[in-house]
Amino acid sequence: MKKMLAIFFSLAISLSFGQNRLKVIDSLKNALAIAKLDTDRVLIKVGLAEMYALVNVDSALVYSESALDISRKISFIEGEAAAYDMLGWTFHNIGNHALSLDMYYKSLNFAEKNHLTRLKGAALMMIGLIYKDEYSDFDKALNYIYQAKALFTLIHYNRNITVCESMIGSIYTKKNQIDSAEFYLRLAETHEAQYNLNFNYVIWGYFALLYKAEGNPEKALEYLKQAAKLAYFNGDYANCSDYNIRIAEIYMGQNLRDSAIYFASRALEDTKKSISYPYIIQSSRILHTLYKDINPTKALYYNEITLAAEDSLYKSSKSNSLNNVIDFEEKEQEYEIEKSQKNYQSQVRLKLFLFGIGVFLLIGFILYKNNQDKQKANQVLQNQKTKLENVLAELELIQKQLIEKEKIATSAATRLQELDAVKTKLYTNITHEFRTPLTVILGMAEQMSVETRHALSLRMITRNGQNLLTLVNQMLDLSKLESGNLKLNYQQNDIVRFIRYVSESFHSLAENKGLVINFYSEIEHFDMVFDEIRLQQIISNLLSNALKFTLKNGRIDVSFVQLEMSQETSRQQEKPNDVNLKQIALTVKDTGIGIDKKDLPHIFDRFYQADSSSVRSSEGTGIGLALTQELVKLMDGTISVKSILGEGSEFSIILPILADSFSLKDDRKTQISDLSGFMDRHDLNYQPYQNEELSYSSENLETTINEKLSTILVADDNADVQTYIASVLSPDYNLLMAKNGQECEDLAFETIPDLIISDVMMPIKDGFEICKTLKSDERTSHIPIILLTAKADVESKLLGLAHGADVYLMKPFHKEELLMRIKKLLELRQQLQKHYLSALSNEPLALSNEHLNSSDSKAHSSLLIAHCLENAFVKKVKTVVEAHLTDTKFDVEVLERALNLSHSQLHRKLTALTGLSANSFIRSIKLIKAKELLLHSPYSIQAIAFDSGFNEQAYFSRVFKQEFGETPQAWRERNS
Repeated sequence: MKKMLAIFFSLAISLSFGQNRLKVIDSLKNALAIAKLDTDRVLIKVGLAEMYALVNVDSALVYSESALDISRKISFIEGEAAAYDMLGWTFHNIGNHALSLDMYYKSLNFAEKNHLTRLKGAALMMIGLIYKDEYSDFDKALNYIYQAKALFTLIHYNRNITVCESMIGSIYTKKNQIDSAEFYLRLAETHEAQYNLNFNYVIWGYFALLYKAEGNPEKALEYLKQAAKLAYFNGDYANCSDYNIRIAEIYMGQNLRDSAIYFASRALEDTKKSISYPYIIQSSRILHTLYKDINPTKALYYNEITLAAEDSLYKSSKSNSLNNVIDFEEKEQEYEIEKSQKNYQSQVRLKLFLFGIGVFLLIGFILYKNNQDKQKANQVLQNQKTKLENVLAELELIQKQLIEKEKIATSAATRLQELDAVKTKLYTNITHEFRTPLTVILGMAEQMSVETRHALSLRMITRNGQNLLTLVNQMLDLSKLESGNLKLNYQQNDIVRFIRYVSESFHSLAENKGLVINFYSEIEHFDMVFDEIRLQQIISNLLSNALKFTLKNGRIDVSFVQLEMSQETSRQQEKPNDVNLKQIALTVKDTGIGIDKKDLPHIFDRFYQADSSSVRSSEGTGIGLALTQELVKLMDGTISVKSILGEGSEFSIILPILADSFSLKDDRKTQISDLSGFMDRHDLNYQPYQNEELSYSSENLETTINEKLSTILVADDNADVQTYIASVLSPDYNLLMAKNGQECEDLAFETIPDLIISDVMMPIKDGFEICKTLKSDERTSHIPIILLTAKADVESKLLGLAHGADVYLMKPFHKEELLMRIKKLLELRQQLQKHYLSALSNEPLALSNEHLNSSDSKAHSSLLIAHCLENAFVKKVKTVVEAHLTDTKFDVEVLERALNLSHSQLHRKLTALTGLSANSFIRSIKLIKAKELLLHSPYSIQAIAFDSGFNEQAYFSRVFKQEFGETPQAWRERNS
C-alpha cells in the first residue's frame, strides 16, 4: 500500500509541474473506470483533483471531497491525509488562503498522528509557501520549509528537496539576502538537472526575481520569457500567466508600453485557460493602466474585467468558504455519528461473539466427549482453504490492475517518443524547405545591386517568395481544419471544365520536364456544386507530387468519371433519402517511381516522408497530402492510393454530387449561384513553377565548352537554385547541370569535370552518396566536391566531410564565399599537378606554404588525403608507358585500352592531375627515361633515343632541347 501511495503521489507532484494535463486526466479517468479496490479509487481521485486544481476548481473539490469520504468509510489513513492536502492546494489556487491554511494544518495533524512522513513534509512546505506569498511572514515561512526539507532529506525524496531549496532561495530574495538566495537557487538548479525533475521553469521564475532584485531587468526578462514558454508548453497556464505579468511589469518600469501591452494581453489570455481570478485581476489592471492615457475605451473595458474578476473572486471565496465549512462540519458530524454507531455495533458484536464462544466451547466439549474431533479438524481445514483461495483471487486482481497500469504508462511513453520523432523530422524538413528558396531570394537580391538583369531577378524572388507563402498557407489551413474553422464556399459550376483548366495550367511545367499531362472525361460538361478554391488545392497538390516523382518522358493522366452509388453504400454512409445517390471520381495516375509498400499506409500522415533513397526528395514537408486528405474529408469524400514501386502511383478521389435540389449543411455557410466563368472570378493561388532562365546540360556541351575555362558540374533538383548558381559562375567557368544524384554521377564519369557543386538532399541519390561513389572511383577521385545544404547541424557536416567532401557550405550561402572556395580548390589542384609532375622524375615538390596555411586548409587536407589514390593512378600510367617504351605501335589508344578508360576520361583525368595531355605525358616519360640513360649508360645518343621509344635521333634531339633547353649531347657532357 505504501508503494502504491508513493507511485500516485510522485505522479501527482510531477504532473503539477509539466506534462500534457489533458492526456493525464484522460489516463487517470480510464484508470478510475477499471479500478476495483477502494484504496486505488481514492488515490486516483486525488490525482484527478491535482490535475483539475489549476483549470476547474469545482471538479477538483468534487474529487477531493469524494476521496475524503471514501477514505473515512474504509479507514484509509493515507488517503484521508492526501485528500486534506489536495483540498488545501485547491483552496490555495482560488485565493481562499484562510481555508487553504486550515486544510493544510488538518493534513499536518493527521500526518503527525499516523506517522506519515512524506505527507507531513508536504503540509509543512505548503504552509510555508502560504506564509511567504500571502502573509509575507518570511521568518515563519523559512521555519516551516526548513522542517519540510529535513523530512524529505530523511526519506531521500529528491523532488521535494529541490522544491524546498528553490522556495528558500525565493524567500532570501524577498529578504534581500542575495548571496543566500543565489546559493539555494543554484543548488536547486543542480539537483533539477541531476534528477531531471521537469521543475526548471519554476526555478527560472525565481531566478528572475533574484536578477530583478539585483537591478538587472534584462537578465530577469530573459529568464521569465524562457520560463513562460516552457510553462505554456507543459500546460501550466497559471504559472505562464504569472511570468507574463511580471514581464509586463518590467516593461512598464522601462516605459516600453507596446511590449508591456503585448505580454499583459498574453497573460490575460492564458488566465482564461487556468481560471485564476488573482492573475485576471493583475493582468487587467496593468492593461487598464497602460491604455488609460492612449485609449480610454479600452481602459474602461479592462477596468470592467478587473471589477468583475474581483467580484467573482470575492463571491467564489465567500461561497467556497461558507459552503465548504458547512459541508466539512456536516461531514465531521456524520463521521462522528457513524463512528459512534460503529463502536456500539462493535460492542454488540463483541458480546455476541463472547456468547457464541461460550456456546461453541460447550458444543466442542460435547463433541469432544462424543469423539467428533475429526469432523472439527476437517472444518478448520476447509475454512483455511477458503481463505487462501480468497487471498489468491485478490492477488490475481491486483496483478491484473498493475499490468493494466503498466500498459497505460508504456503506451504514454511510446506516444511521447513518436511525437518527439515527428517534431524533429518536421523541423529538419521544414528548415530545408525554407532555406532553399531563401538561398535564391537572398542571392538574387544581392545581385540586383551589381547587375542589370533586374527583371529576371525580381521574377525569381517573387516566385520563391510565393513558394514560401504557399507553405505557410498550407500549414495555416491544417491549423484551421484542426480547430474546425475552415469553411467551404460552395458554388455551382461546370466541374469538368474546371478540372481541365487546372490540369492545363501545369502543361508548361510538364513540358519543361519532358512530361505529358492528359485529361480524360466521359462527358464534356457537368454542372454541380463544389468549392472551387479547395478543389483546386486538391488537384494542384496531386499534380505537383506526380510531376515531382515522374522521370523524363513519363506520362500523367487525369480522369473524371460520374459514378452511381449503390443503395447499400448509401445506407452505410447514412445519407438522407432526398440526396441524389450519385458520386464523381477524380483520378490522377502517373508513370513515376512509385511508392514502397511499407510507406503506403502512412502516405497521408502529417509530416510523413518516405525514407527510401529511391523516393527521397529535398522538396516537401509532408504537409501537402495530409492537407489534401483533410480537405477531401471536409467535402464528405474519400481519397485512396495504389502504387507499385518503379511503375507509378494512382490517387483516386470520390466526392458526392451536391445538387441544388436539397439544402446544404448550415455550418458550411454555402453560397449557391448560377454564376459561370470561374476563371474570370478567381485568381487561383497556385502558379505552377516555370523555369524562365538559361539551362546547362551535357546535351549542349559541344557548343558551350571553352577549353580555356575550368568545367564545373552543378547538381541540384531545384531549378531556381541551379539558375542562381549559373548566374554566379558564368561566364568564368564552363557549366554542366544535373537534376538528381544519379545524373550527377553519370555526368561526372562521362565528362570528368574540374569541380563538382552538389546539394545534399536530392532524389534517387543524395550528396553524401555522390561523394562516396566519386571519391572511391579511380576516374573521379581527384575531383574536388563542394556540398551545399540546408542541414546546418554539426552531425550532417561531419558526415559530409567523412564521405570525402572538400567543402561544406550551408544555405543560404554568400556568393563571394562560393567563388573564393572554388578559386582556392582549383589553385590547389594546380599545385598538385606540379607535385605529380615532379613525382614522374622522382623529384618531390612540396606544396606552397601559402596554400597549406590558408583559410582553406580543411579543403587542402581533404585533397591531400586523396593524394594516395591519385598518385597511384599517375604511377599506374607511368608503369604502362615504361612497359611499352620500345613498342613502336604504342600510342594513346593502346594506353586507353590498357587503363580501360575512354579518350575523354583519360584526357580529363591526366590533365587534371598533371596538366599534361596523354600524348604529352607519354613523351615526358620517354624523355625522363632518356635522361636516366644519358646519365648512366655508355651507349650512343642514337641507341639511347631508340631505347627511350624514339624512332629517329633528329626528332629525339629536337624534343629534348625543347623540353630541357639543350641538346642530349650537351646535357650529358654537363652532367657527367
